[in-house]
Amino acid sequence: MKFKTGEELHAESEADRAKARAKYPLPLRSLVEARETPDDSDLVAYKRALNEVRRSPSPELFRQFAEWIQ
Repeated sequence: MKFKTGEELHAESEADRAKARAKYPLPLRSLVEARETPDDSDLVAYKRALNEVRRSPSPELFRQFAEWIQ
């Protein structure tokens, strides 16, 4: 029996997360991807993405939010 390495387990985990995110349409998916950025415990990528939404709100993104919460 061969055990998986940490790198293999990490790659599988990231692939599973990417597959789960794929169900969201863009631009909502890009916000979710920013929230789940690996090795970003301070959520720098997410904060940057949120600030971009605040600067330039996308009507499409807010429509997707509304559909998602229903």
